[in-house]
Amino acid sequence: MDIKTHAYLKKYLNGTASERETRVVFEWLSESEENKSLFIKLKKDAVLTGSLGADKKAAWQTISNRTAVIPKKNRYQEYLKYAALLVVALIGGLAYWMNSASVDLLPEDSIVLELEDGTKRILEPERSRDITNIHGEIIGRQHQDSLQYAIGGEIVMNTLRIPKAKRFYVKLSDGTAVHLNAGSVLTYPTAFPANGNREVYIQGEGYFEVAKDKSRPFIVRTDRSEARVYGTAFNVNAYAEDGRDEIVLVEGSLGVRQGLDDDEVVLVPNERVVVANETKTVAQVSVKSYVAWLNGALHFENEPLSVILKELERHFNVTIINEYEAIADNRYTGTFDVESLGQILHAFHKHRPFHYKFEPKKNTIRITP
Repeated sequence: MDIKTHAYLKKYLNGTASERETRVVFEWLSESEENKSLFIKLKKDAVLTGSLGADKKAAWQTISNRTAVIPKKNRYQEYLKYAALLVVALIGGLAYWMNSASVDLLPEDSIVLELEDGTKRILEPERSRDITNIHGEIIGRQHQDSLQYAIGGEIVMNTLRIPKAKRFYVKLSDGTAVHLNAGSVLTYPTAFPANGNREVYIQGEGYFEVAKDKSRPFIVRTDRSEARVYGTAFNVNAYAEDGRDEIVLVEGSLGVRQGLDDDEVVLVPNERVVVANETKTVAQVSVKSYVAWLNGALHFENEPLSVILKELERHFNVTIINEYEAIADNRYTGTFDVESLGQILHAFHKHRPFHYKFEPKKNTIRITP
C-alpha cells in the first residue's frame, strides 16, 4: 500500500475522508479478501470506540506489510463494480458482529445491556434512544446515563453490566429505581408478574428505591443473601471480591436472610447488616458513607486501607497492588469528591508515610514502604 492510500484509509475510518479519498479506499478494498478482512477488523474498533486509538499501530503495520501497491489502471471501474456490494456487506457484517459479540470482546469501559437471547448492546452515556427487544418491539428508552422500562409487556430477563469508573440508573417496569455503582451487574425481568414476588439479582453495589406494592414483595438477591421489601430505600453492596454483603436501610423496613432456611433479620432505618461466613451482624450506622457514591463522592468511616483500596480500584478503574502489608489495617475517615487518585493517596500518606508509583502501561499503582 502506498503512503497516500494508507492516509486515506485512516481518514475514512475517522469519518474525515473526501469523496475522492473514499473512492480510493473502496478501490483498495476491491483488490482482495484480505484487504476487506483487515478493513472490517479496524472498522469494528472505530464503531465501538469512536476512534482507532494509539494501540492500533500494529494493525496499521499489518496493512502496510501485507498489501501490495494498488494498480493505477482501471481503478474507477473496479470501484463502481464493488463499492455498493462492499458497503452492504460491511454494514451487515458489522451489525451482526455487534449484536452477537460476547462481553469479553466489547471494550472494557462499555455499559452493556444483555437481552434475553444473549444479544449485547452498548449503551453510550451521551446518547438517547429507544430500546427494543429481539422482536423489534420497544421495551424502554435510554436517556444518556439512564434507562427506563415501559410498563407491562413480555416477561424476559435483561442484564445490565456497569464497568469500573462509571455509574448508571435504571427504572424498572414497576417504577422501582436502581442506581448502579461502578463494576456492578444487575439481572432483572423487563416486566414483573401480576401476582407473586418481584425479584432481581445484583453483583456489586446498588441503591434501590422500591415502588410500593404490598401484594408483591420486592426481593433483591445476591450470591450470599436476599433482602425482602415492600417499599423502601436501601443500599446493597455485594461485590464478589469483598467476600461479604453490606445492606444499609435508609428508610422503610427491610428483612434480610441468607436462604430459605435462615431466620430473617428485620432492619430499621440507619441500620446495617453484614452477611459473611453464614453469619449476620447488625449495627447502627450513619448512612452518609454508604450512599455518598450516588453523588460521585467517596466517604470512608474508620475503614481499613485494604477495604479503601478496593473501592478506589473500582472508582478509578485502576489496579492497586499493596506491597506494604504493615499499613493494610490502618483505618481512615474522610470524604473525597473532586480529588484525583493521587491526591487521595497523598492524604493517606500524610498520616503514615508510604511510597506509591503509577505504572501506566499496566494501569497499575504499586504501594511500597
